[in-house]
Amino acid sequence: MSGLSLLDVAIGMVFMYLLLSLICSALNESISAILQARARFLEKGILRLLDGPEFTARIYDHPLVRNLYDDVHPYLRKLGRRNLPSYIPSTNFALALMDLIQPGGARYALAGPSAEGETVKALLASLNQTEWPLPSSVRRAVITLIQAAGDDITKVRECIEDW
Repeated sequence: MSGLSLLDVAIGMVFMYLLLSLICSALNESISAILQARARFLEKGILRLLDGPEFTARIYDHPLVRNLYDDVHPYLRKLGRRNLPSYIPSTNFALALMDLIQPGGARYALAGPSAEGETVKALLASLNQTEWPLPSSVRRAVITLIQAAGDDITKVRECIEDW
């Protein structure tokens, strides 16, 4: 065997490997999309993070999150299928959570470091209400994040994003 024919065989094997890996990746992505695996894993993660289905449903119903995915076809809805997002940007999640805690309070979270400390105090006051449906473990985590950020609402948003 000459050197050139050996090189031809090596190049052919590399292209075959690349072709097979592309086919396997496309198949894997298709199956994952049909089964909505990423969306279900994300939902499980948010359920664990927010400690229950009630507040998780409110996050998914918020316009910042709901607009990330299409509504399910009526036929699929009858079968019990839901079309959930497979990815939620951390900024959207943090702003939706802040808006659910204090409606309208999240508008200052993108304003920069000059945002008023009053918004942070109003956010804390909303969390400390007794009728608030947020689970106590999540409330405690969010209060800790808000206190760690100080009086800067932008840092509060960033802390919630990191969480």
